[in-house]
Amino acid sequence: MRLEGAVRTGDLPAPDGAVHENSAEHRDLTDSVDRRTRGGAHGPDRDQLLTECPLSVVDDLTGSGYCRIDRHGSVRLLAATSRRPATRLLTAALLSLPEGTRHRQPM
Repeated sequence: MRLEGAVRTGDLPAPDGAVHENSAEHRDLTDSVDRRTRGGAHGPDRDQLLTECPLSVVDDLTGSGYCRIDRHGSVRLLAATSRRPATRLLTAALLSLPEGTRHRQPM
């Protein structure tokens, strides 16, 4: 999917639940989400992604997921087991960017 445009944080609702920053305990969660959504974990490239793109995670009764934003303000990777955590992660990611940031999600 490709999304493009200026972030207007005033138009975004607050996330409907908690979004957590990455910690070592989330490795199993991201691997599990990857196996469910893409058939396999990212493996060694996950560590490279972590140095380049911070990770946010959701894990509750609505589902699990994670999101990575690069230093340019683009969502590089978002994976979730259902729509609700995916929406929460994307909303939190966009709200973390300064108003007016040009967001571009490459294909």
